[in-house]
Amino acid sequence: MNESEKARLSAALEAILFTMGQAVETSVIAKATDISEDEVRSVAESLRETLEKEDRGIRLIRLETAYQLCSKAEYYPTLIRVASQPKRPVLTEVMLEVLSIISYRQPVTRGEIDRIDEKLTALFAERLCVAERVAAYKREN
Repeated sequence: MNESEKARLSAALEAILFTMGQAVETSVIAKATDISEDEVRSVAESLRETLEKEDRGIRLIRLETAYQLCSKAEYYPTLIRVASQPKRPVLTEVMLEVLSIISYRQPVTRGEIDRIDEKLTALFAERLCVAERVAAYKREN
């Protein structure tokens, strides 16, 4: 295997492991890249050395008969800060339907929403409140 072929296979291995996001068996990588398992191990070792030598934020680990990309341990505090940032909630089709009912008939109770469409449960209305899309008010009797 020449250097050009080894570089192409190394890039392919990196793409496979990045895309899968979990450990991938050596046999699966070999079948996908049309090379032997020994060649996969050789390419993986070369990629591991390259990532280490270039002091990249990820590293390649071997888990028995599989390989996986993972973050370096020294970046965990940074990753935790990123992961703990509030995420903008995504509105599902059902939530949008609840919002349209609320905006058309406001003020409206959960019971009224349920009577309009039994699929729309109070759970979705509650999620909308949590997502700060609607405000929950108690009705005066």
